[in-house]
Amino acid sequence: MKLGKGEAIFLLCYFISIASMFVFGDIYNKPRVLWAVFLLLTIIMYITVVLTLKVSRYNFLFRLAVIILFSVAAVSSKKPQMMMYAALMCAADLTNFKRIVKTCFFTCCLMIILTFGADIAGIVPKRTFSRGSGLTAHAFGFGYYNVVPFTFLFLILEFFYLKSLKKKKASWIELLILLAVNQILYKLSTLRLSYYLVLAALVLYVLLVKFDLGTLSKKWFVALSTLIFPVLFGITMWINVSYDPTNSFYAELNKILTKRLELGNQALERYSINLFGHYIETVSNEAEYFYLDSGFLFSLLGYGLLFTGIALFCYIFLCRYAASENNKVLFIWLTIVAVFSVINNTWISLYINPVLLYVPMLLRGGKHSPVYGSPP
Repeated sequence: MKLGKGEAIFLLCYFISIASMFVFGDIYNKPRVLWAVFLLLTIIMYITVVLTLKVSRYNFLFRLAVIILFSVAAVSSKKPQMMMYAALMCAADLTNFKRIVKTCFFTCCLMIILTFGADIAGIVPKRTFSRGSGLTAHAFGFGYYNVVPFTFLFLILEFFYLKSLKKKKASWIELLILLAVNQILYKLSTLRLSYYLVLAALVLYVLLVKFDLGTLSKKWFVALSTLIFPVLFGITMWINVSYDPTNSFYAELNKILTKRLELGNQALERYSINLFGHYIETVSNEAEYFYLDSGFLFSLLGYGLLFTGIALFCYIFLCRYAASENNKVLFIWLTIVAVFSVINNTWISLYINPVLLYVPMLLRGGKHSPVYGSPP
């Protein structure tokens, strides 16, 4: 199908935003460049929506309000990507989710290949990190060693989704290759979180898709799917608020989670919960270390109540949709994101995890061809 002008502009903007996050966010850390690029792309996408989509005056004002509100939140939290994410959400229905996922998948693959090549050629700084016990984590040319493993996790979920759109299942050979790559990345990055989540995604895929076990569209399961994100969000808040280092259970859990509970509890003491969030400062020196990992907690404190509430609503909506349509691949994707968000902050990272961009087109009633496991 030929791309329309509005669709081509959106996908080009999305491509540029992904590449910019990798280059100026992950490799070189140039926030001023990100502000300039994202502001320009936001203006371009909003103008494209106004000129391309036939929307009511209310819809026009609503989209504008969303962009303005999240731009305010972007300024207060010093996260320019929030402004970009709002623009992407407001303009996503210029295209379809299949093309969004394809754009994300191939752009991420391209950026990893180019950066890894630049790392080998010495064009970008070679970065390694000591992880203790004699372990060394390789960053593959990026600013931190978690970028490639985290991206690889979402590339797998996107790969499964694109396969499902062709009504195909990943072959056993493909699954074994993914398993092998995951093992290699674990050895080189030493990152356990993404390693185990990839294993979980592969197991769920084998059970639900390869063996086609269970039916998600049963009423009780659709109702249960509604609770996945709220329950995990609530548990995350509770364990961080109630953390007590003198309690043996919490002490052991904090050790397993590499001090994430301790740092989460500190974050709640340092920052109040408000509408638009705060700038969450990362501190790493000989005297002090502070970094907030949890996606749910970071969203609440860093992005504010408004953004977090909308994100939760969108994920609840998607979970119900996936279950009611018996869309097993999408449900696996959402389940992995939910578990991941308890510990790490990727649930709204649209440059590697575009699933939220499915919401606008579903709300407007747009669907593409049924996926494997969904009713025709």
